[in-house]
Amino acid sequence: MPLIRSLLISILFGCGPAASNDPVAIGGEQSTIASPSGAGTVMPVASTSDLPDWMQSALKDPNPEVRLKALEKWLEQHQSDVGLAMLVINDPDERVRAKAMQIIERAWQTEQRTIENMK
Repeated sequence: MPLIRSLLISILFGCGPAASNDPVAIGGEQSTIASPSGAGTVMPVASTSDLPDWMQSALKDPNPEVRLKALEKWLEQHQSDVGLAMLVINDPDERVRAKAMQIIERAWQTEQRTIENMK
């Protein structure tokens, strides 16, 4: 049981042998997530092919500061881009993951307000 607990903690908190400051490996596939207020519709999650070249390069950069600054710059232009946040949620750097989680939580709160207003 302690081994499973240790493994779970390392996965959830990004520590242990898997954690590093290596660039995040991003795929080219597109995913979708369900939209509770969309009555069965699906919201697309960004694909790397949807991103401009400068953003794709920044996300592959080994320096976490470059990835974080690129994420912040992108969000200045695209206030609620959950798709990009989903792409970087598994970034090896804690600050990038925290920023992605902040974006996802903000979008979730907005979605919850929309649902409440529909009642």
